[in-house]
Amino acid sequence: MEDRISPPSIIHSYDPERRRVLCGVPEQTHSTKHAAAVTCERCRQLLHAARDAAAELASAARGP
Repeated sequence: MEDRISPPSIIHSYDPERRRVLCGVPEQTHSTKHAAAVTCERCRQLLHAARDAAAELASAARGP
């Protein structure tokens, strides 16, 4: 009997404010609000970009 190994499921980042998956995937998916558990590459890129933008804004707000 042959063992069937299914690929690991992709876990998207869920945005609770917008009530949707961060990368915009429209179909039913596995998702989480916890960034550490996200495996979707596009969601991870968007999470990192948002984090970097927030850090840049905070740095600018502190001033020179």
